[in-house]
Amino acid sequence: MNRSWGRLGKAAFVLVALVVGKELATSLPDQSASLRPFEVDGEAGEAVELRTGTVEVLDVALATTVFTPTEGYRTPGLWVVVGARLTPADEKKTFTYTAVRSAEGDRVWEGRTRTALGCPATPPGVPVTCDLTFEVPPEALAGADLLVSTETDQRHDSLAVIDLGLTAEQVEEALAAEETIETRATVVGGGDG
Repeated sequence: MNRSWGRLGKAAFVLVALVVGKELATSLPDQSASLRPFEVDGEAGEAVELRTGTVEVLDVALATTVFTPTEGYRTPGLWVVVGARLTPADEKKTFTYTAVRSAEGDRVWEGRTRTALGCPATPPGVPVTCDLTFEVPPEALAGADLLVSTETDQRHDSLAVIDLGLTAEQVEEALAAEETIETRATVVGGGDG
């Protein structure tokens, strides 16, 4: 009889250990979550404060064709051209990571550097205004956000998440109009973009 209780006790101990282990595994944060950037929410037209500077979306345009100083590009989707300003805080910075994220948050399209001049890094307090370009499927644009960082590695750093204010009606109008956008030259300094 003692052996039966001993085996039963061991089985109960193993069962309790498994339950406790499962609870610990599900209650502790997973490593990928702990490495995510700190998202700072904002809207187009307002200043968004990051650790490394201030970002502001000045305007947003949609078109099927975009012209840069060197070439033109057409897409079956839509080009999103975002006029954005960055004012570095404590050290020389520029837009290092830019992307458009769908409203659901499940898809991301990184920015394309299509201009010959790019967007240079500027010293603290000196704003730089650039056109950021993205090629995005039209069905993903309503409610989409702009993601911006001045760091290549955003882990444990701030990431601007700016609502572009795009509606399904604006997307339909841009598709029907088949207009073109000409990207603007980068502006260093000045506050009026």
